[in-house]
Amino acid sequence: MIESILKVIQGVIKLRGDTDESLIGNNFGAAGAGIRTAAQIGNATAAADFNSGNYSAQTLRTVIATDQPTLPISINQIGGGIIGGTTYSATATGFTCAAAATDIFRLVGSATKTIRIIAIEVTATTTAGSGFSVNCTVIKRSTANTGGTEVASTLVPHDSTSAAATATVNHYTANPTLGTTVGAVQSTRFTATNASAAGSPQGYASWKFGGLNGQAIVLRGVAEQVSINFGGVTITGPIVSCSTSWTED
Repeated sequence: MIESILKVIQGVIKLRGDTDESLIGNNFGAAGAGIRTAAQIGNATAAADFNSGNYSAQTLRTVIATDQPTLPISINQIGGGIIGGTTYSATATGFTCAAAATDIFRLVGSATKTIRIIAIEVTATTTAGSGFSVNCTVIKRSTANTGGTEVASTLVPHDSTSAAATATVNHYTANPTLGTTVGAVQSTRFTATNASAAGSPQGYASWKFGGLNGQAIVLRGVAEQVSINFGGVTITGPIVSCSTSWTED
């Protein structure tokens, strides 16, 4: 092994144009007088030894391995989500939202876990002949809604061996009293198409969070929530479906 390394170094020196091969012979190998202990490797002295020709096998191996920058990434949080983390989804399918609809769907935080929302989707149809334009906004709130008529969703783990989810998901058929707004996270306008129009594509809005090394929407505690809001619009004959996915850690 040592002889193989010597040959490689000799080749490098010749390529550089160095003619003094004593650099290789001096203090090299397991019995070399300049060998340093593992505790010393990686410090300035070891680096100086390496540069001056004291190529001990231990110095070579450890300096190369330890002379690397620390990656600023948490092992369980790349892209703002949890790698292999406990993931859940919930849906609300085919419900009629309120007239002058405000928050129609929400995910509320947990008393025991940190909630990271990674996906939200909403679709809608209408009985209006030409469809209906809907301004749909994802809103984060620092205090939870109260009142209204809410219907709980089933919280489904992506792995059947996972513990039960601790977040809360529900939709509204009558408007609630809204909690305190932190701000609009995302907003888009889509057309709720006529449900009876043959071949008409269904209007929808969809968001993913935590990609491109960004951060998922984080909820800490039961006061925080994220809602889908229709901005007070009255949709003629609405049929709405919503879904969301999140992790808990």
